[in-house]
Amino acid sequence: DLGNVSVRDAGNIVASKIFQALSLWQLRSSLVAIGAKSIETRGRYTSIRGPLAIHATKKWDAETWEPCLRDPTFATALGKYGYHVKQPAMRRGNNNPIAEHNLPLGAVLCIVNLIDCVKMGPPRTSTYPVWLNAQSPKDYMDLLTPNELAFGSYAPGRYALILEMIERFETPIPAIGQRMFGWKWTRPDDSAIAVPEPPVDESFRLT
Repeated sequence: DLGNVSVRDAGNIVASKIFQALSLWQLRSSLVAIGAKSIETRGRYTSIRGPLAIHATKKWDAETWEPCLRDPTFATALGKYGYHVKQPAMRRGNNNPIAEHNLPLGAVLCIVNLIDCVKMGPPRTSTYPVWLNAQSPKDYMDLLTPNELAFGSYAPGRYALILEMIERFETPIPAIGQRMFGWKWTRPDDSAIAVPEPPVDESFRLT
């Protein structure tokens, strides 16, 4: 039983404790974890597919929190799950104030299924800034909601990583991340998670 797992073309189920991982700054990591962001936008293509651990880095500065204070879309989405970011207080002698928050840092937040990496093409209508169908039989345009567009960086030539939730950890699991996409993370508890395994191509089976 996959429970809340929704995976396109999922095949068998295998148990796993070792996952490829992706470290993301806040606010993006928590937006993925709460299900508000199902597309991660990147400048490069990746061939990685399947289960992916989403890790929140320890980075917390104006570059990370400023979108939440500038655009209410971020605060509204995060606020539904009890997260907040407060305007930093300016004090005499402190030229680098820190915004107060309750977002997890330095921890793995969830496991997602990376089902596709789609190149963004030129827009076909004035509704969207890009078209998500380059080099892919699926266009995923139904995912481009106003919130999704606000949470990513969309431009022709960039790439959209299509994510589907497998499991969100109620208590984030502390971990040291890496810059490399696809670094290995080992789940520390004894209960392995059930993850989808690509179907076996029977045409290559020996008889």
